[in-house]
Amino acid sequence: DALRSQEAFMRQIREATLDAVEVIDTNGVIVWRNTVAGELYGNEVGSKCYENLKRESRCPDCAHLAIQQDGVPRDYECTVVDRRGRTRTMWVRATPLLDAKGNITAVVEISRDITERKAAQQQQQASEHLYRTLTENHPDCISRLDVECRHIFVNEAAQRLAELPAESMLGRTVCD
Repeated sequence: DALRSQEAFMRQIREATLDAVEVIDTNGVIVWRNTVAGELYGNEVGSKCYENLKRESRCPDCAHLAIQQDGVPRDYECTVVDRRGRTRTMWVRATPLLDAKGNITAVVEISRDITERKAAQQQQQASEHLYRTLTENHPDCISRLDVECRHIFVNEAAQRLAELPAESMLGRTVCD
């Protein structure tokens, strides 16, 4: 009864986790995975981890091999093609799994899909670049003041009008 209870407990955790979780042995074979990992990658327990990345062999900078050598967990990003053919950006945390004697027997890999977050960051950077380009190069004076009326930004036109470089204007009020 205790064993069944423990199995049910582990099954609930496996199914409740929103990230892809895999246990990969020292030979790169997936020995356990949760449902999310199966839905994301499509390959099965018993397949090689690099098959998730549509590769024929281990990655040249394989985190699993590095972890097996030094035991240090790794965080990294990688690009995968999911089973639906979509390219996804994943944040991965890979951690050694130790036996009772402290030997590394596998790597636990938790992968989070950050595709939308990365796209939003890129859109934000593009928007900021456009804003910066427009304000810095606008022919009219543009400045931004903080709550104490100190300059925190001045464009080229404002500098020309004041006949001062930005460094002389930033942090000062209009009356200084």
